[in-house]
Amino acid sequence: MERIRSIYSSWCPTSVKGVLDPLHGLMPDRIRFGENYARTLNLLKQSDRWFADEIHDYQLKEMKRLLTHAIATVPFYKKLAHDLGVDADSIRDLKAIRQFPIITKEIIRNNVEDFLSNKYNKSHLFHGTTAGTSGEPFHFYSTYDQTRVGWAFVVNLWRRVCYTPRDWRIVLRGAVASDVKKNVYWQLNHKNKELILSTYHMTDENMLKYFEIIRKGHYSFLHCHPSSAYILANFMKKYNLSYKLKAVLASSEALYLFQRKTMEEVFQCRVYSFYGQSEQVALAGECELAETFHIQPEYGITEILDLRGEEVTEDHGVGEIVATGFINDAMPLIRYRTGDHVMISSHKCPCGRNHRIIERLVGRSYDYVITKDGRIISLTGLIFAQHFSALARIKKMQLRQKERGSLEIWIVKDDGYDMADESEIRCRMMDCVKHGLELEFQYPDEIPLSSRGKHKFMIQKLELEPNAHVEGNTVERN
Repeated sequence: MERIRSIYSSWCPTSVKGVLDPLHGLMPDRIRFGENYARTLNLLKQSDRWFADEIHDYQLKEMKRLLTHAIATVPFYKKLAHDLGVDADSIRDLKAIRQFPIITKEIIRNNVEDFLSNKYNKSHLFHGTTAGTSGEPFHFYSTYDQTRVGWAFVVNLWRRVCYTPRDWRIVLRGAVASDVKKNVYWQLNHKNKELILSTYHMTDENMLKYFEIIRKGHYSFLHCHPSSAYILANFMKKYNLSYKLKAVLASSEALYLFQRKTMEEVFQCRVYSFYGQSEQVALAGECELAETFHIQPEYGITEILDLRGEEVTEDHGVGEIVATGFINDAMPLIRYRTGDHVMISSHKCPCGRNHRIIERLVGRSYDYVITKDGRIISLTGLIFAQHFSALARIKKMQLRQKERGSLEIWIVKDDGYDMADESEIRCRMMDCVKHGLELEFQYPDEIPLSSRGKHKFMIQKLELEPNAHVEGNTVERN
């Protein structure tokens, strides 16, 4: 079956796919996505209500399986285990994972081949790329079947807001395969039941076309980067347009309160946020009864560490996610540093799950501004928690910092924006940092998206000193 899928994807003519894809969409999910997809969904249905000791036992079993596999077949971990004197058979508890050092994107980038399991033929693997603030691509690999297992985990999270793979989704997450030379910036994917809209061409004229296409269809969900969905929702609000969905499924970027409010108003539904990475090491999704996140324990081991490398345990404590994924045997990553910071909660969720809880996503490790006197202020504390009225008259905003104490504010104006709005932003930001910044406003016609179709609110060229740590809405020194 896997071979048939590969031939179909690589060699089948587009004209033939146009006929077969709608039929493929009608097949049972077990056939569409494979036996391991169906098996994973069934596991997650049962494990959702596991007791704490059942979760512990599952994680320990999977950790031992992963370490045995990695040490035997992955050159990097084979050498590392030998140097450390680690034997997977001797592991008795989850804390044993900390015998391994934390690895970074840079380490992997410089040793990609050594992180691949020799159990798999590289030419048969799915190859993906992602990039951070440096813009330097980060390469990762997985089998296509493991990618579908990852999809099962996402579907399981979305079931909390009544999603099924039979539902049609609007997708705002990057480019489309349609011919943009003919001004076609959307694409219907019958195989995956998606209407894909380009995030690179969101002019008022095109968004009006987007809305007309959406209005003629029967779409239940919007899967999106929050920044792109907010632009569409703000446009629709401006012209008194609305479209009722079951839920907005937001991921891959920070979701801010002003975005959530506008999207919920326009699409008349909940905005459901979840957290994950292309590298498939950690996954968390909002609870159906709250806006806090449950860490998915079957996906991997998720550590939340302070700058000393110690596990954060206190209520409202903030730390960085360091994770070991269970589902990617082709390129297993053990204690992978994500660069993502979260605030944890020690309270029990009313839903009854025995999962560790993330109170909120604090942001990436570069979501901060450094003042003249060295204070470090988070992006949320600086602007997005302040509820500027000017945001209603801004299409896009981006902050850029190249020097300490200096900040560029790039704004694409919407109708009605004037100097009173600039004054509001300037005064409230200055009040937040106690006049520790020099602000320079720029008003371009457009702010370019990243190579993956994301809008970055912060372009930070400065690095934190090693003794800096995150506390609430600000980052302060020890």
